[in-house]
Amino acid sequence: MQPYYYEPLTPHPHDRLGSEFKIDPDDIRGIATDYAKKFGRKWDGEWRGSDDPTLAEFALGLDASTTGP
Repeated sequence: MQPYYYEPLTPHPHDRLGSEFKIDPDDIRGIATDYAKKFGRKWDGEWRGSDDPTLAEFALGLDASTTGP
């Protein structure tokens, strides 16, 4: 999330990625792809989470949308 949170912004679990930070759904899928590669998880391309997740929901969605060691 570093490209979206920069000084003076501080991430909060209740921040909404789409409606508040205007992160495009395609970018959210891209973040999931990058996450899977970085942490050795498998991403099948299907997002299993809220359409406008909070930061906390996004973390849960990443876990639900990927599998791995």
